[in-house]
Amino acid sequence: MLGRMAHALRKTSLVAAVLVATLAAPSLAEAHDRPLYAGFGGGPHVDLDCCRVHGRLQGEFGIHFSRDDRGFFLAFEAINTFGDDFYMFLGGVRFGGDIEVYGRHDYGIMLRPSVLVGFGWRDYNGPYSGWGDWGVFVVQPAFDLRFVFAHRVLALWLRPVSFDFNVYLDRYRPNRELWWGVGYQFMLGLDFQFG
Repeated sequence: MLGRMAHALRKTSLVAAVLVATLAAPSLAEAHDRPLYAGFGGGPHVDLDCCRVHGRLQGEFGIHFSRDDRGFFLAFEAINTFGDDFYMFLGGVRFGGDIEVYGRHDYGIMLRPSVLVGFGWRDYNGPYSGWGDWGVFVVQPAFDLRFVFAHRVLALWLRPVSFDFNVYLDRYRPNRELWWGVGYQFMLGLDFQFG
């Protein structure tokens, strides 16, 4: 009697597990109908013309025009850089393309060249506090390696190549040349894709 009940309980558990897995896993069509994504990332930022290593956090909301996670994309991005020497906030538009190197319907590996164009604000503190705050225009070319998994809902990305080319809009040298600077960041992040 107990053996039959245990066997029936195992069968019921197996059927329930298969049912939950079937309902939870998206179909092939749903897995490729997620044009929108939102994500975040972080890592160290080094300003190559002054200061120590700072932290950088970013958030991004974008759309793929191919209606899946490959092809041309356009995203709005907010970036916060913080540390002992300065604080910087940047906002802008990132555009680029996701190129799939290897993929299946449930996971893939992608390369993502992109460029961010934006504006922001930078305020110095500590030993540089006399420099005040500056408006900044930024162009940021970047290159990501993306690992897409969980039926292509999540994308873990690594950005080993990313440079900020900054032009400080309200600060200039006595001969009226604009100030500019270059920064490098190494980033790691996660995107969630939805539709």
